[in-house]
Amino acid sequence: VPASIFTYQIGKPTSAEAGALEVLKLPLQALHVKRYLEKQNIFLVVSFLNRPNFIAGYLKLFGFKGTTIINERTNTSYYYTKNTTGGRLGRFLVKRLYSRADTIITNSYFSKKDLQQTYGLKNNILTINNGVNYKAAQQELQRAILPFAKRENEFVFCHIDRSIRLKTNLYYCMHLLIEKLKTAGC
Repeated sequence: VPASIFTYQIGKPTSAEAGALEVLKLPLQALHVKRYLEKQNIFLVVSFLNRPNFIAGYLKLFGFKGTTIINERTNTSYYYTKNTTGGRLGRFLVKRLYSRADTIITNSYFSKKDLQQTYGLKNNILTINNGVNYKAAQQELQRAILPFAKRENEFVFCHIDRSIRLKTNLYYCMHLLIEKLKTAGC
């Protein structure tokens, strides 16, 4: 972080902290943040990650009068599975704390519907799709993949990511896309 940007850190996480301990600390951290916000006359909280989103929910639960905007960039149902204790706890916190946010911003229609249908959230949920310049991306892809294609119109698909269970839905969507392209004669 550049020196010109003021940062305020609540404690220092250690690698020895287990997930459950981190979750148990969230209400205390939220109270600490609430006191700081009130002391500094800050009335807008924007959060972008899971634990900060939970803290934003706790802020409202503890009486924070300002506005909270949380940003959800994952498919929450896949991230918090029903199969693990941590997943069930995460689902509980999403349902109980996200509902307190003034606004939730998702990066896809699918994520918005997941929050509404799976968690019953009725908040003001806005979707701001990831910005992609499709024309420029298509031209760049053609330039990059043409040397690898055996024929000029051959479809070449390459996807690189960190292979984690959370991406199961992505792999399923890629499979459907490839099958649709095959049936379309691509």
